[in-house]
Amino acid sequence: MANVAGLKNRNGRWTLRVRVPDDVRPTIKKLEISKSFGAVPYLEACRLGRLERTAIDQLFAEARADQRQLPAADISESELRYLARSYFHRLEVGAAPVPLDAEERLASERSNLEDLMAVLQDEIDVSMQSTAIAFAKWAKVSVTEGTPAFGKLCAGVRQAEIEHHSRQASRLALQHPGFDDPLFADVSASTPPLSQLTLRKAVGLYKTAPERSSVSAKTRASDTFRFTALMDLLGPDTLVAKIGREDIRRAQDLLLKLPPHAPKRYRGMPLAEVAALAVEKGLPTMSAKSVALYIECLSALFRWLVREERTPRNPAQGLKGPPALKSTRRPFTITEINTLFAAQSFDGAKQRCWQFWLPRIALFTGMRLAEIAGLKAS
Repeated sequence: MANVAGLKNRNGRWTLRVRVPDDVRPTIKKLEISKSFGAVPYLEACRLGRLERTAIDQLFAEARADQRQLPAADISESELRYLARSYFHRLEVGAAPVPLDAEERLASERSNLEDLMAVLQDEIDVSMQSTAIAFAKWAKVSVTEGTPAFGKLCAGVRQAEIEHHSRQASRLALQHPGFDDPLFADVSASTPPLSQLTLRKAVGLYKTAPERSSVSAKTRASDTFRFTALMDLLGPDTLVAKIGREDIRRAQDLLLKLPPHAPKRYRGMPLAEVAALAVEKGLPTMSAKSVALYIECLSALFRWLVREERTPRNPAQGLKGPPALKSTRRPFTITEINTLFAAQSFDGAKQRCWQFWLPRIALFTGMRLAEIAGLKAS
């Protein structure tokens, strides 16, 4: 059984401790959420821990709901399928354990069958609509009753309920639960559905996130430039959930072959073709330090997505390119310094302006010319 993050054993007593993310602390007004389970067996502590984590995750999601709502009109068919699959995953995570006692198991089978028949008999009743509204709020989706999108969401919730009760019936009969509905074939309590969030949409959400409202215009312009190149290399419509470390390494390898400012210099031309052209013609490439900035930009996006619970991992975490070349600069030799100061433009006997002071201050302090130019005479 997989460990539950934050579950600790102290003196034989199990406790779940979860740090409250920075962005929801003003709403929740806590630094940490702690839940004690007492001196229970390890397997029971894991089960309780998973249930409590689900409740805590829901609390965090509800706190963020007002910041990122999606209008019902903007819900695509793929997003509606993802919502139904997410709801099913949530039901499976909260499924009641199978009783060991035969009589209790039989009673659970009858209760589960009654629930299944109730869902099968009623198409979309008021109760199902209320469930869909509650789930939409948990999933941070704004829906309007009576719209086609809301009807489809209710139908997806009903599908999920039917599949959940069907699998629970198999578990209570001590059989391995298969699947009846192909929509949920690859989803279980331990396997959440892949998010339908594309890289293009993720970048858009990241750039308009409330916590980035104070980012300077210059930084925004740099991010836009780099994200445009990264979307070209990774594919703007690629699902974020399917972007792996290998994909990012391939993009990094292509970046290392690109000439500086390639997106500007070769507008409209795919960067993969630009990289091939640069290799063919032996063009100078951008520095390793510049490539590292692209990867850090992508990693920052994934860190934000992880915090927002839009993806479970950051495939760019800790990824580094080749080390930047050390500087080949060296200090002037005595002969070079004498040659420089013997030049007519630096002859201090004729003039005492900036041409006199800048090289001499640089010589004795090691300051750069731009730093010296900012000094006051005092």
